[in-house]
Amino acid sequence: MPQLDGDLVIVKIDSASTTDALEAMEELKNRYNITQLDIVLANAGVASTAGPLYQTDLEKFDHGHAVNVRGPLALYQAVRPLFKDGATFAVVSSEVGCITGDWVPALGAYGSTKVALNFLMRGINQEEPKLKVFAIHPGWLDTDMGNAGAKAVGVDAPPEKLSVAAPAIVQLLLKATKEETSGFVWK
Repeated sequence: MPQLDGDLVIVKIDSASTTDALEAMEELKNRYNITQLDIVLANAGVASTAGPLYQTDLEKFDHGHAVNVRGPLALYQAVRPLFKDGATFAVVSSEVGCITGDWVPALGAYGSTKVALNFLMRGINQEEPKLKVFAIHPGWLDTDMGNAGAKAVGVDAPPEKLSVAAPAIVQLLLKATKEETSGFVWK
């Protein structure tokens, strides 16, 4: 795994919360004297439901949108005051959220959250000419959520390895440019 110099500061952010991101930024400023963030990656996500849309549990659907859509927007709003020109705000998305892509059976509710997230990122990119803003599709990874998704669609395991995707994501974040990276979904 890639390693960087410096200190690691961990703060709690529940992506379903409307206040955790703001509280975390206050903690960074007040407790740790952090006044600037260079890169923020919104990585939290849930696939609350799987199956045909007519069977989608609406409370789980709402929870999925709270975590996958509202959560990254709340994070962006909270971190924005700590960004300087050239900072990076990225989210982990999915090609399931690309309207022009293939329909993935059983993942319509999850896909709707990623469509909305990708659209928000497109908007933030347009509104922030001095920030690098983009969505990343790392592949169908062998995570807890990826393994549950594989089971839901009758596949043994996801095809992609987190151990391969994580270093690639770090490199993308470090090398991103406004001109060549921003506004796109990257795989």
